[in-house]
Amino acid sequence: MNGILIMPVALSFAQGVSIKGSLGLETKDGNVVHGDWIRVLLVTEKFEVKKDIKISGMDKHKRMESIINAHINFFKKVREKMENPGYVAGSTLTTSDGVFKFADVKAGKYYLVVTFPATINGCKVAWQVPAAVCIGETTYIELRNDNLALPTYSRNK
Repeated sequence: MNGILIMPVALSFAQGVSIKGSLGLETKDGNVVHGDWIRVLLVTEKFEVKKDIKISGMDKHKRMESIINAHINFFKKVREKMENPGYVAGSTLTTSDGVFKFADVKAGKYYLVVTFPATINGCKVAWQVPAAVCIGETTYIELRNDNLALPTYSRNK
């Protein structure tokens, strides 16, 4: 794993609510590698994700297989939910510098979801983080290694 992922999300409320943020992994040497062309979903419903993947003590190959399977299952759950009307409130891609934006969002409770094939600096990443949108307030959200939906993995690291 490559350190911390930081994604500040600013919610602004000029005309209609918009969500702005950025996505990137902080490497061990303190540099940030931005999430270029990462799909970010704004969804209306949370689903349970098994966070207790038993990976400690496993050999490297079994550990990787376990994490890969967890990422595949997470992706399948998101795809199944996407069939439900109203589940996806917005979908956008990050730019080359990791920036994304959702415009004209209604006030309410949402989740920011990032899933397969999202890869930053060679590491697979997945998140499902709550995002409460309130008229007249600004909210900042950081996605980082301690609030990942699943552990990251890379075949090369």
